[in-house]
Amino acid sequence: MPVSWQNKREGGFKMKRKCLIVYIVPLVLFLAPFWGECADKAASLQKLYQAAKQEGKIVVHSGATIELFTPLADLFKKRYPGIEVQLIAVPSPKIATQIITEAAAGKVTIDVAKGEVEYYTNELMKRNLMRKINLSDVMDVDPANVYLDGRLYQEDNKVTVIGYNSNLVPPADVPKTWEDLLNPKWKGGKMFFTQQGLSLSALWPEWGESKTTEYLKKLKEQGLVITISPRPGADKLANSEAYLACTFASTLYTVLKAGAPVAISPISPQMVLVAGTYAMENSPHPNAAKLWVAWSQTPEARAARWEYIGETMAKPPESTAVTKLIHEKGLKLWYVATPEIAAMRGENQTKTQKLLGIVPK
Repeated sequence: MPVSWQNKREGGFKMKRKCLIVYIVPLVLFLAPFWGECADKAASLQKLYQAAKQEGKIVVHSGATIELFTPLADLFKKRYPGIEVQLIAVPSPKIATQIITEAAAGKVTIDVAKGEVEYYTNELMKRNLMRKINLSDVMDVDPANVYLDGRLYQEDNKVTVIGYNSNLVPPADVPKTWEDLLNPKWKGGKMFFTQQGLSLSALWPEWGESKTTEYLKKLKEQGLVITISPRPGADKLANSEAYLACTFASTLYTVLKAGAPVAISPISPQMVLVAGTYAMENSPHPNAAKLWVAWSQTPEARAARWEYIGETMAKPPESTAVTKLIHEKGLKLWYVATPEIAAMRGENQTKTQKLLGIVPK
């Protein structure tokens, strides 16, 4: 008896269902542990949030201005309502000094801070003031973003650059090498450098002791203007008060995005700091601190840092405007990514300050 078209179709459907079952069931069984693990992490994150909510507050330091950092704090509060965020904005080395002073007095007031793998975080680690945090119970974190044995979670890279005001410096005069900064045309308060000796610190490992020492002695004769941190340099460029200035690429991009006539020179090598968030031992709101550190690693927080502050990673495949600016210039980068290199950078900073006659404020 001939098989009807209807029977053929039903037979085909049954065969397809069998094939789907053969493939789907093993897949479901394979993925089940991962779903369970994700559910466990989500439950742990919710539990952490409830504990942080009971604390009701977190004190957060940022090297950016309050104005720039407020949108990130607002986003955190929207994500985790019921937690007040108190912001502190001062240069990162100064907040480390404050933490050391508070710890000595037996009362730490800051929960989390933004900083770098630097000489001052080395000092905090020596005193056991940076809290080791394990986020594996609440989320998955790229191991490449975990520094200082779980004490600092990377968020971005601070890349030093020599920026210039494109209205004051014509294309033909843009300095291309460090030696170009010794030209008499830049003498007399036209160049701004930071009191931390940023950017110049990359010269020591590249050039060696003798050449760097002689160069800095000559640079001092140019009559540099010294700023307390990298941000004023970018602002001075934007306001046409400086011809050239040492600043961070992300900071320069922020004023560039606002319409300022600024650009990056191709002067190289430049220094890269691994920047991120760290929590304090014995802080007043430990659960909120861990929650903030965890949130800082999310795509939401990374996107917000880029949108509002211009912070991003220095290396591709990051394809932000800052990354492109850095690599279009072909800058040679020197990474400060370990405590040992950070200690060397601190020593180089001290030597730079001495040679330039800088008295830190």
